[in-house]
Amino acid sequence: MRGRPDNKGVPDEKSLLKKIQELETQIATKDQDLKIYRDELSLANKKLEALIIQMNDQLQHAHRIQRYLVPTEFPNIQGFEFSTKFKSSSLSGGDYFDIFEHHDKMRFGIFLSSASGYGMSALFLSVLMKMTFEIEDRQSRDPAQVMVEIIQELQGQSQPKDSAAIFYGVFDRRKFELTYSNLGQPLVLFYQDESQRLDLLKGGEAHFPMAGEKPVFENLSIELNPKDKLILCSKGFLDLTNQEGHHWGMDELISVIKRNVSKDVHALRNEIFYQADKFCPEPPRDLTVIVLEVKERIIKLASDLS
Repeated sequence: MRGRPDNKGVPDEKSLLKKIQELETQIATKDQDLKIYRDELSLANKKLEALIIQMNDQLQHAHRIQRYLVPTEFPNIQGFEFSTKFKSSSLSGGDYFDIFEHHDKMRFGIFLSSASGYGMSALFLSVLMKMTFEIEDRQSRDPAQVMVEIIQELQGQSQPKDSAAIFYGVFDRRKFELTYSNLGQPLVLFYQDESQRLDLLKGGEAHFPMAGEKPVFENLSIELNPKDKLILCSKGFLDLTNQEGHHWGMDELISVIKRNVSKDVHALRNEIFYQADKFCPEPPRDLTVIVLEVKERIIKLASDLS
């Protein structure tokens, strides 16, 4: 005889309805949680958008200030020819440079700084403006002393993430001599026309001394002769990256300079920027080039003063 179905363990209709109600309650709760999460996410996105707009506005403002502060006119220094160019970045800034005569007209100084951003660059500029008259007036202050004072001023106001590459050199037109000191290995190349040799000037502190660290700098010197060149490039050139993710790098920069170093200062400067722009049209950092050449007439000038 066929047996009756065994309903043991099968929930009855009342239990099923209760279970369904519990699930519906859980779903409603989760829907409410999801709505709250979506509302909070929407609010966070609006705040983020407002912050991005504010940061972009501040960056563009700093970008305009940076362009305004970079000098466009330099003294006419007999015996030397200069060519300079500055290209600001819309992403991150930090370059500043200047060429100025001392009260002793036979000496002039040259600065190039490449900071980690607009904030550090503005801080450096404020310190430099504070010290400018003292630097020009005190003939006995050598570059190493000036660098120590600059860093001591910056240390009290900079942040741990801040960094900078700074070059300061003083040219003595009586001796054909450049005395310089640097920080962070700025890109300064020295071309000797007679030997056709191109060297990267080294020396100085490799990193930015943080608060509590005693800055120590030394004076280094090179002799300059007619047709010799000094090429200063900001560190933004090392951050250039093309669409394939390849870096331009030091080797390519030096290669471009070597191929064009015999050209006049303006042509050399333009070629550096042309090749950099071809490789990366939108640089992630400011780009600065200063090319200086010693002219023949400096010999007569120096001998007249001896």
